[in-house]
Amino acid sequence: MEKILIAYYSHSGNTRKLAQAVQEKTGGDLWEIQPLVPYPAGYEETSQRARTEQVEQNYPELSSTPPDLEAYDTVIIGTPNWWGSIAWPVRTFLKETDLFGKTVLLFCTHGGSGVGNIKKELAEFCPQTERTPVLAVYGKDPDKQEQLSSWLETVYRLHGE
Repeated sequence: MEKILIAYYSHSGNTRKLAQAVQEKTGGDLWEIQPLVPYPAGYEETSQRARTEQVEQNYPELSSTPPDLEAYDTVIIGTPNWWGSIAWPVRTFLKETDLFGKTVLLFCTHGGSGVGNIKKELAEFCPQTERTPVLAVYGKDPDKQEQLSSWLETVYRLHGE
C-alpha cells in the first residue's frame, strides 16, 4: 500500500484545514512545516516579511526536520499563495529535501489569486512534477471537498494508480 506524507505550511489556518481534508481522503501522515521564527499574527506584518523574503531570496530556517522520507512513496505539499508564489517556509522544505523518485503533488490556498507562479516554481524545485496539476482552492471556498476529490482523482489517474 502506498505511503503518503502531507507536508504543509499554514499561516491563517486555511491550508491546515485543506491538509486535514487531504489526510481524511488519503490516509496520509500530516507534518506541519514551521519556520524557526514564526511569522507575525497580523496580515500586514506577515505580508511585509514574506515580500522581503521573496525579494531577498531569503529561505527561513525551519523549526524541525521532516520525517524520514524513505518511508513514503508520495509527498503532498500544501502552501498558501504568497505574492503569487510558494510560501517561503515551503520553499525551504523543497530546497532542503530530496524528493527524487517520489510522486510529488501540490495544493495551495489563496485569497483570489489562484495558482500564480506556483506550478512553474514547483517544476523548478521538483522537475519530475512538471505536468502534475496544482490544486488551487480559495481559502474560504465551501466547495473545497468536491474540488479536492476531483483533483485527487485526476492526479492519481495521471500517475496510473
